[in-house]
Amino acid sequence: MNEKSAPSLSAVESANSSSVSSAAAGFRGWYMISVLTLMYVLSYIDRQSLALIVGPVKKDLGISDVQMSLLIGLSFVILYSILNIPGGYLADKYTRRSLVAGGIVVWSSMTILCGFARSYWQLFVTRTGIGVGEAVLPPSVYSMIRDTFPRQQRGRAFGIYHMGPLLGGGTALFIGGSLLALATSGRLHGVPILGSLKPWQFVIVVPGLLTLPAALLMWTVREPARTGGGIELNAPTFLDALRCLALGWRLQLPLWLASTLFDLAQGGLTGWLPTSIARAWGIPLPVIGHTLGPMQMILAPSGLLFFGYITDRLTRRGVVDSSVRVAAVCTGLAAALLASLPWIADHKTAAVVYGFVVFFYSAFAMAGGTMLAQIAPSQLMGKLAALFFLVRNLLGLAMGPFVVALLARTFFEGPLAIGRAMVLNFAVCAFAGAALFALLARRLRQGESRGVADETLAA
Repeated sequence: MNEKSAPSLSAVESANSSSVSSAAAGFRGWYMISVLTLMYVLSYIDRQSLALIVGPVKKDLGISDVQMSLLIGLSFVILYSILNIPGGYLADKYTRRSLVAGGIVVWSSMTILCGFARSYWQLFVTRTGIGVGEAVLPPSVYSMIRDTFPRQQRGRAFGIYHMGPLLGGGTALFIGGSLLALATSGRLHGVPILGSLKPWQFVIVVPGLLTLPAALLMWTVREPARTGGGIELNAPTFLDALRCLALGWRLQLPLWLASTLFDLAQGGLTGWLPTSIARAWGIPLPVIGHTLGPMQMILAPSGLLFFGYITDRLTRRGVVDSSVRVAAVCTGLAAALLASLPWIADHKTAAVVYGFVVFFYSAFAMAGGTMLAQIAPSQLMGKLAALFFLVRNLLGLAMGPFVVALLARTFFEGPLAIGRAMVLNFAVCAFAGAALFALLARRLRQGESRGVADETLAA
């Protein structure tokens, strides 16, 4: 697209001021969020079921911690990230609910195939297939939320949606613990197909089988109308998206860096937490799953709902940096709390501290999507979300487990090495992310004080 047809920054900002009606979203909008959140939960159950069974998989396949870190992170993320680009293109052009429904069928089918893997490379390749199906989810969903909710409701909308990873991770731990206990009890002996699987394979296969029918739910969701906001983009391209990023780099750069650090911290934590607990205190994996699972399923949604409500309340009062201001404070608290864990000897006390970490850190998940929707035009939301997740996933989610394993091998020794490396990675990344969000909040306030009205920053 040539220079004349590409949107200027002022045009983008003006578009955002009117691209979504100020009228509050009704029942259909909140129902849509409920269904999309459920899909996100299911996607995380399918991708995170591996975290609880690191030990059995390592033993059965004869692999190292570093190889396991690549299996947890890179195998899934590599195609998931790359295919976000065509996923963003499709989300801006075709029916988004159909894209999500098709993605569910693909990722659940590949999850089932993962459970039948007999070697490291078979498991690695089938894990990449999960990423193929899930690649359409982020750009499609971000675009749907952007076109459904006015700005004063987006904190809650994105907060509810981003319960998915935390609810899904918690549910994966709880269900995985139950499935692992069932598989090791011998009660599946003689059951066709499932009875022939090893316990770790059974833990992977069952969630995939349960997810497959969920695709039908997407047909109960109404496709939201795309909002143009008064600017005409003639078949907007990724070049237009990159131009939009370049024009707004002072806001976009700290947002993208902070969000990538969030995924780097979160990826290392979720990938290695059950294993580090088992190595530190010798607690059985099913018990770990039954403890961490409900904790995440209760505290993460509570934090997202609470901080989403606070963000929307501040937004209605005219606070232009509400989402990132809340996230900066909460993330700093979460980092400080997690950094204290190596000095806590009692596992019950450590569990309480970790519960506060989950509660406060949830604010970061809400802020990223809310802020992107605040500064992105509707016509480019799918493509910008695709690029957003490409960077976050390749540099953050894929590298989190690997960085922890590398830190453990380089700087620490003994059974506590992986846990100490996990805490170090989380604390450094979370503190840096909080600082970047604080910088972004200051720039937003400075823009407003120079006469840039709140409405020019977002709808």
